[in-house]
This record gives sequence, structure tokens and C-alpha cells, in this order.
Amino acid sequence: LMSTRNAPTAILCYRDSAALACMRALRRLGFRVPEDVSVVGQGNFTMAEVADPSLTALALPLYQMGRHMARMLIERAEGG
Repeated sequence: LMSTRNAPTAILCYRDSAALACMRALRRLGFRVPEDVSVVGQGNFTMAEVADPSLTALALPLYQMGRHMARMLIERAEGG
């Protein structure tokens, strides 16, 4: 991915643990985080605070998002 012509300048990872692994891989490839590539994780993992550099992490309300999506699907199925 990083060797393509239009390599990303930011990567959003589903889990903070994946984001930390992504940061490590980017550094091994010679990229600087966050100067060259921004990395964001999801989950608000405790280790994100002590990562070097620190990891930007999102805490998404997954349960509430799931309920909202279920309501939308039901409405659509009922013709709404």
C-alpha cells in the first residue's frame, strides 16, 4: 500500500492494537508518524497513551450506533 503512487497520508485502523502495529510497520518502512502518515485507532486502548508517538484514538458508541442502524433497517423493510 505504501509503495503505490498515491500512498495514503492517513490510516484509520479498526482497533488500537492494529494502529500500534501499523505505526511500527510504517517506521520500519522509513515513514515518520505523524509527520508523513497519520494513524488513528479505535477503541480508546490504554496503551495508546504511552505509545511513542502517542496514538490518536476514537471511542465510538458502537452499541448506540448498532441500535440506530437496526431501526433504520426496520423502517426501510417496512417501506419507510
